[in-house]
Amino acid sequence: MNERRMEKIEDGVSDFLEPGENFRVGICGQTPISLTPLVLIPILFIVALVIVRNRLVVVTDRNVYLLAGKYFKPMNAKGLIEKHPLGSVEASYRYPLMPVVRVGGTSVWVHWFHGKDAKAVVEHAQRPVTQAA
Repeated sequence: MNERRMEKIEDGVSDFLEPGENFRVGICGQTPISLTPLVLIPILFIVALVIVRNRLVVVTDRNVYLLAGKYFKPMNAKGLIEKHPLGSVEASYRYPLMPVVRVGGTSVWVHWFHGKDAKAVVEHAQRPVTQAA
């Protein structure tokens, strides 16, 4: 995992975390769209830039967050979309053409270089909360 990128994501989402919650891992990506129209009609590429939304998937020691990212600063969150207790949400990772992380009912496309981070997010999201003794 790239520590610098993780620090940027942690700084960008800190306003949305509960007090005392510790950041574990996070990724930024985009909502998927169908690539078929982009191949057939090049003008739709511009439309796709408007349709695609930045998303952040963040795992803490207690929760899994799906956050909306800012358009020109994708590592900074602008709003909470979903919040799930750790271990209670279905999370999956697949790699058809590019890495896709699915949290709950939402898919997030991740850049190829961030595939290891995407796998780490899914692994952490599926772990149940550990209770302190």
